Amino acid sequence: MEAVGIVNGSNNNHLIKLAAITANTKASTHSRAADFFFFGSVIGI
Repeated sequence: MEAVGIVNGSNNNHLIKLAAITANTKASTHSRAADFFFFGSVIGI
């Protein structure tokens, strides 16, 4: 979960949501392209 380190300085609620969504995403797809697009969208917000 590379994203955890990126959002660690952010608020805890955001971290929990991101971790939950990440687990959900990885359970449904193993596409690295999908992960890249997803994390790029989250960081951009």
